[in-house]
Amino acid sequence: MLRLIKRLFTGLIIIAIIGIAVNFETIYSRIESELETVLVETNSSEEPIRQSFIITQNQTKPEEIDQEKIRNRIFERTNELRVQQGLSSLENNTVLIEVATIRAYETEERFSHTRPNEEPFHTVLDDRYDYQLAGENLAMGTYHLSEVEMADFLFEGWVESPGHYENMVEPDYKELGIGVHYDGENLYLVQIFGTPR
Repeated sequence: MLRLIKRLFTGLIIIAIIGIAVNFETIYSRIESELETVLVETNSSEEPIRQSFIITQNQTKPEEIDQEKIRNRIFERTNELRVQQGLSSLENNTVLIEVATIRAYETEERFSHTRPNEEPFHTVLDDRYDYQLAGENLAMGTYHLSEVEMADFLFEGWVESPGHYENMVEPDYKELGIGVHYDGENLYLVQIFGTPR
């Protein structure tokens, strides 16, 4: 009799745990549908870092954005970060801006340091920028704030990610180009760092 009671009690606990797990999954699914996701691509073979944020404001997405405002904000924030670390500021480079813009459009198709044609990101620099050192940071987020706020939002994602942070505070980089692409839903940002020969 005691064994039967123990079995029944154990069975009830298992049923209760399963019930809680099923209920949690339902609650999680409901919450997940209310999340906006930001992808921050790592600078290695690791999977992209997925950071989710609950967005309480359902702002209408604009048809167009001021890309120059975003580009300037990212450039300004990057140099502020470097100066805080006792490093020299980066120079804005028009060739790096051009190739970073190409990469921003490519990341809509394939969010990776590998280009849609299966080549590594640095091939975008071939015949355009003679470098001894180059690096890339990628970010993508659902557009839900103003231009400056979106720039800050995605920049903070880079700051919180060790690999991206290391790129931004690499002492040997001298120049920077920032690419911006907006597809009507998502904002894609690319930083390409370089040190010319």
